[in-house]
Amino acid sequence: MKEIKTMNIKRLTIKINQDFAFSKFMMRGKKSKSIFFPGCSFMKFGNEIIYKTLDVLRLEDESIEVCSLCCAYPSQVLDKEYYKKNREKIVRFLVDRNVERIYVACPNCYNMLEKLKNDYNLNFSVIMLYKILNEKLSTIDRYYPINDKVVIHDPCIIRNDVTTQNTIREILEKIGQKYAEPANTKENTICCGNINMTHILNPKLANTICKKRVDELNEKAEVIMSYCNGCLYSFRKCNAKTIHLIELIFGKQDRDTFYNRIKFTRGLERC
Repeated sequence: MKEIKTMNIKRLTIKINQDFAFSKFMMRGKKSKSIFFPGCSFMKFGNEIIYKTLDVLRLEDESIEVCSLCCAYPSQVLDKEYYKKNREKIVRFLVDRNVERIYVACPNCYNMLEKLKNDYNLNFSVIMLYKILNEKLSTIDRYYPINDKVVIHDPCIIRNDVTTQNTIREILEKIGQKYAEPANTKENTICCGNINMTHILNPKLANTICKKRVDELNEKAEVIMSYCNGCLYSFRKCNAKTIHLIELIFGKQDRDTFYNRIKFTRGLERC
């Protein structure tokens, strides 16, 4: 009985988060056929990094605007009707704006939007922004590589995305960042422990998976670098030193908070 009650509380925590994420207050963005979809975890970096990223994307696509949507990744562990309802809110947002191109920073958002496109027969392209950043690096005045070597963690959610994996390494080389590969990398990468909201639904299991991965990564370097802020959040809970690829390009952020996400969202146009 106690276990059932605990699980219900955990699911309620996710639902409260998703109710807020899919409220009118949080679903914001100007109309445009091209949108930058930072994702929940990336929005926690705050305005400076988001808008610096947007400036570079506008060199590729002048019409691009930024939005504050959630991809509904957490909703999929709840009941099917609730998950469907939130996905349909995303569909309405995209259809109302005749969106043709979506640039994403988060690997989970990439997968979720690709599924959404296929499930609802929508006509838009989902583009990982790192491809554009790699092509436009020469337009950025200064990079912020750190003196320490970093070890690369490829998110398991896109373990078969060879193009993005190679792009990340090209960026590191161009900005002069020393890096190492762990024993299990690219298509053989190991989960951070956050997949399918495991860190909330089964924190003990998530912690075990996380520690195992951190130990392996730290054999090569003390600082873990990834291009998924969700993975880095997991590693920090295991007391690991982390840095996001975007911080090596635009500078280390002092805070990575939910308040930053709220502040960023408040500055956008309501739907």
